[in-house]
Amino acid sequence: MFTTACFLLWSGFGLAQKPVDAPPDIKFGKLTPDQFINRSADSTAEAVVLYEAGDVSFKVNVDASWIIFSHYIRILIRRKSAYGRATVQLPVRRGVGTLNEKMDELEGYTYNLVDGHVLTDQLDIKSAHFTEKATESYWIEKFTMPNVREGSIIDYKYTLRTPYNIDRNPRTWRFQRDIPVDWSQYRIVLPGNSYKLLLSGSLKLTIDEAKAVKISLIPGQRQSDAEEHFCAIKNVPAFQHESYTSNEDDYISKIDFEPPNYLNNVANVEFAYSWEGIDKRLQTNIDFSDRLTPSNWLRKQAERLFPSQGDMLSRAILVYNFVRHTMTWNQEFSIWGLDAKQLLTSKKGDTGDINLFLIALLRAANIEAYPVILSTRLHGSIVEEHALFRKFNCVIALVQLDGKEILLDATDPYIKPGMLPFHCLNGVGRLINPPNSRFVSLVPTERLSEVTTGQFTLNESGELMGTMSNSYGGYGAWINYKLVASAGQANYVEAIHKVHNDWQVEDVKFTDTNQSEESFGVNYKLIISDACTKAGDRLYFKPMLTEAYQENPFKESFRRYPIDFTTPIDQAFTATYVLPNDFQVEALPKPVSIALPGNSGRFLYQVSIDTNQLRVNSRFILRKPIYNPNEYPALRELFIQIVAKHKESVVLKQRISEKK
Repeated sequence: MFTTACFLLWSGFGLAQKPVDAPPDIKFGKLTPDQFINRSADSTAEAVVLYEAGDVSFKVNVDASWIIFSHYIRILIRRKSAYGRATVQLPVRRGVGTLNEKMDELEGYTYNLVDGHVLTDQLDIKSAHFTEKATESYWIEKFTMPNVREGSIIDYKYTLRTPYNIDRNPRTWRFQRDIPVDWSQYRIVLPGNSYKLLLSGSLKLTIDEAKAVKISLIPGQRQSDAEEHFCAIKNVPAFQHESYTSNEDDYISKIDFEPPNYLNNVANVEFAYSWEGIDKRLQTNIDFSDRLTPSNWLRKQAERLFPSQGDMLSRAILVYNFVRHTMTWNQEFSIWGLDAKQLLTSKKGDTGDINLFLIALLRAANIEAYPVILSTRLHGSIVEEHALFRKFNCVIALVQLDGKEILLDATDPYIKPGMLPFHCLNGVGRLINPPNSRFVSLVPTERLSEVTTGQFTLNESGELMGTMSNSYGGYGAWINYKLVASAGQANYVEAIHKVHNDWQVEDVKFTDTNQSEESFGVNYKLIISDACTKAGDRLYFKPMLTEAYQENPFKESFRRYPIDFTTPIDQAFTATYVLPNDFQVEALPKPVSIALPGNSGRFLYQVSIDTNQLRVNSRFILRKPIYNPNEYPALRELFIQIVAKHKESVVLKQRISEKK
């Protein structure tokens, strides 16, 4: 298995396990010379976390309830490339009114070993700590450790205080980083039977202890029941980046939490630990449920904008086009929405604003539509077996017409009905329609399709003249249409010049640029001066030209995580070359046909000759957007063959002239 996940309810399990390894005896501000000698197994790492500890507790004051997070870390800086780790940027969130998340109790030291002695530089809070405004919702606490050099050890700690009006959830604790971690530990004291914990990743806990304790949650009142949980992992390897991974955080070893549902800081009887609980939470939130119900005013707007004549599909597309061409997406994600009148005034909003309005307007036009909440690719995957409300950060629409379901996202003005932007293509979403809520697949049915055809004439000096046509379908058409629509044809051609700097483009024509078309085409009239390499009486010619795969993205022999291409892929290249009369073919690449197990992918390649015309055909198909790690060896071999074949040359030899 490439990852494991364990969900635990804090419900009174109090049997502590005997520690296999005791925590190291490391104290903040105290360091001995022997700690500069690190024996991490990864000698290539630019830095090593020697020790990291997180401690979480809860407090209730007169003004609010707070989550108190204390963080301490000690890092050995091995190389200059790690100097950036000495600058820390911590985002803190701003609330409504005077209650904001805040960082305090900041302390830090830099240690350097000089002639066997430990020299200490203290972090100057006044000169090295800054607070910067990032957005209206986020500020950045920034500080830089002093006198950092190769071999330095930096030590810093701080406390982060989060009021419940901003978040009731402890921050995710990541045992794993992009550098090795010798020891990482996390302690949390949870009041009552409240939170659900998610332990994910492939690493096993070195220590996993839980016990019942008493805490003073409210000053001056009697102690309350609580549970203290302590866990740690030693010798944590650096997380290894792998190409075509949608969200690496899905696989990092970490602890996350899901809080209970609260109303005015008083716990409800029913937690949002079930999908029914999530339905109830959404139904009772006016920024979700009320936005889906069309008002009389909105129904009158729908009657005016979308006459009742015509079939329901045409009306649905009219509504969809109206919303996506009227509204501007602000590039933010949400499942909550603004009031329809307010949104129509501003004509700008996040995914929740725009798509909940789309659903309400569809319903106002008597079209059956429902919200589908989802997690975007960068936000992480949804696990169907466990109801975690905080995993959802986006909403789209689902329309039911004549037994068919069509997914719509009106935040993108260029994508056709039934297709979703890349960020939405993340496994499954949850259709909200109590009591008939269910999961729906977000796996794309459209491919990223590209068909390239060429007609060229090759002269004796190795220069090519002719035409090349690119025809894009599915997601390929969407990408290119969006580029031309947003940047303009001139900038599109300029970008092509930068990618293919050996092209001398004499003319460009765009075809199928109407957004309603299924494809998008570009035709080039061009010259490629150095298409061949000449050596004596021979020309060495790579018939894939600039369309060849130059490098295999899968270099490692082993794969840990799924390979995610986002969409299925279909790429075809066909070209005909008229050869110079005084040259003949001496060697052709051998044909190849390779299929992945289960016919989930294929590569076909053939070069043939007919009198003086050379023809090349290359077809590369991936029928699935995601491949499991056990499919990696065959997939890697497929790409090895693609790169190898695309690099092969046709050898042309000059004919020997007959003497009369």
